[in-house]
Amino acid sequence: MRPELWTLPVSGEREQALDALFAGRPDVLSVEDVAEVLNVTRTNVYAWLRDGVIPGYKLGTTWRVLRDELKATMATGANAQRPRIVSTHTEESKDS
Repeated sequence: MRPELWTLPVSGEREQALDALFAGRPDVLSVEDVAEVLNVTRTNVYAWLRDGVIPGYKLGTTWRVLRDELKATMATGANAQRPRIVSTHTEESKDS
């Protein structure tokens, strides 16, 4: 595979790519819209909304995502490392 396929676009190009990705989309997106744009399942979108990975608003039983908030999240979230949970549990030695 050619290495240039794996390079991230520079800031201006990234914004243009996101603009193209969301072109023609309404200001407020449904879960189905987000799944289609990101080429993932609705189940993934629901999990990301629940976990706060992508911004969204739950109105009753319906999730809505503001297009520009999702674009901003995607623009700033290029593989940001998340903190790992480290177990502090250690076994006590039985020296008695």
